This record gives sequence, structure tokens and C-alpha cells, in this order.
Amino acid sequence: MKTARPDLADVLPKIKVNTRRPRPASDLAYWSAMADSPERTALILSLAREAGLRRGEIATLALHNIITEDPALIVHGKGNKERYIPITEQLLFALQHWAQEAAVLDWVFPGQINGHLSPRWIGHLAHVALQQTATLHRLRHSFATQGYRRTHDLLAMQRLLGHESPATTQIYADPADDAMRKAVEAAKPFHSFQRELPL
Repeated sequence: MKTARPDLADVLPKIKVNTRRPRPASDLAYWSAMADSPERTALILSLAREAGLRRGEIATLALHNIITEDPALIVHGKGNKERYIPITEQLLFALQHWAQEAAVLDWVFPGQINGHLSPRWIGHLAHVALQQTATLHRLRHSFATQGYRRTHDLLAMQRLLGHESPATTQIYADPADDAMRKAVEAAKPFHSFQRELPL
């Protein structure tokens, strides 16, 4: 007597569907915080919003990690993995100005934890500046969302954010509201079929 074969659906691994949505901070929250913050806090906010850094990466940023020619940062992320992040001339100038004003010798944000500020304190400074309307992590979502909307390059955003998987990056990068409509329009056949509707 033949035994019943198992249903393939029962033996295949279950795939967890990620339903989390990006939560970018509003530009208004960011610029309001920038206008009201001291230079150190404003620079912390800029590194999250304009370079996508995590609070731990901001805390451990050192002067020797700043590349001035073709401006970029060498960032040590999770698992001590190193990544290269191009930055704007404006962000480079802000970093250089702060280093000069604060007489920085090694860590960009000197403090009590191995010579630099703790990630927790970096997050606290940002939270106070943003007046609880957003967080440092949500500024990172803003970086990812705007970068993706303007380039449509998920791989580039994945590398900039230091993610292992593009599935993680999708949690950060929210497409524009009209992106799906544009995709449908772009996918139309060249000669769209039209039939006469009854009057």
C-alpha cells in the first residue's frame, strides 16, 4: 500500500513577511531642531540625517575617519564592519569647524566613555533637540527614504546604511506616494487596448 506523499507546503520553510514601515522624521522637525541646537548637537543630527549614521557610529567617529579629498567618512558599524560613506562639502566643513572650535584631537565628540561620548548620550542629545517629535534613528530613515526616492538605487542605500540584506533597507526606504502609480503607468503596453464603452 502506497503512503501519501507530504504536501510541499508543509515541508517548505516558512517565510516571515516584514510588515514594518519606514518612519522618516519630517523635514520640519529636522530643520527646527537644527535651528535651535548648539553646534555639537546640530552636527550629531546632520550625521544621522545627511550621512545615515547610527548613534554608535556617531559616538565613535574619529578625526582620522574623515577623508577631506573627495569628502567621505570611514565608519565602523555593527560587528565592527567598516564602510565608506561619501559626504557633502557642507558636512565636511561642519565637521572641520567643530573640530577646530572644540580643539578635538582624536574623537569628534570627546566624552567619558573610552574618550568619547556614549551612544546613549548621543541619542539623548538628539531626542531633546527634536523635542520628542522624532529620534536619531528616524533621521536615519529620512536619509534612506530621500536617497532612495531620488536615485531608486536600493543597493547603494543598503551599502550606505551598512545593512546585510536589502530586505532590511526596505524597512528604512519609503517610496514616494505616487511611485506605484508611476510604475503602473511605466508598465503599460505601448499601444494600450481601448474598447468603446456603451453609452
